[in-house]
Amino acid sequence: MIIFFVHLRYHYKHNEQNIKGVNIMKILKILGSIGIILTFVFGVWIVDERYVTAKELSQEKVKIYLKMDVSDYRALTSQYYDYKKLVRENPDDKDLKESFNKIEKERDTLKQKIDSCLENGK
Repeated sequence: MIIFFVHLRYHYKHNEQNIKGVNIMKILKILGSIGIILTFVFGVWIVDERYVTAKELSQEKVKIYLKMDVSDYRALTSQYYDYKKLVRENPDDKDLKESFNKIEKERDTLKQKIDSCLENGK
């Protein structure tokens, strides 16, 4: 497109002709100016879109922490059921029951944290 305008400008440089009362050089200058302005505006827009705002950054942090918590919750759930099975097999083992209770409390705490994060978005 730029080559086309350069060609037209070169062609009509010394020979400004009016077509139905319109100066061709004036039209070419206007179109060239519009092209430069649009290039500048879109360039600024593209550069501006690269950067993250503080709100978007905090939302991404929340998403990352939520994914980590969900992953931990899944691991704790797996441990919970493993320990539950072991407690059924060995009902007299106190250490096993204590470990099971710790896992159960931690799992419940993490579940509440995940639920509040999903409800509030924080």
